Amino acid sequence: MAKHEKSSREIKTQAFTNLGNLLWSSYRWVEAYDAYKQAIILDSRNGTASAGALKILRYAYSNHIGDKDLLTKEIEDLAARVNLQAKTVQFQMIFASKIEPLLTT
Repeated sequence: MAKHEKSSREIKTQAFTNLGNLLWSSYRWVEAYDAYKQAIILDSRNGTASAGALKILRYAYSNHIGDKDLLTKEIEDLAARVNLQAKTVQFQMIFASKIEPLLTT
């Protein structure tokens, strides 16, 4: 059952990412951003969704669409989430490289 839940989560995050891509190409930026955010909530490691959300925020910021302070905060929050995820993955890799030799001996 746990494996099914994992694959279901993977399918959902991919579906939200695909929806975000479709909405972005249809110039429905707000809805695209919401879809990307849903994908990121489901899987914070979803780089495509993170890049899509950032692309929308940067587009809005550079074209003076929306509140600059709010956009800046959203960009910083997204960057912090991505940076935290990168640090977590890096820690896991380092930890695994230190622990694995101990487990095989």
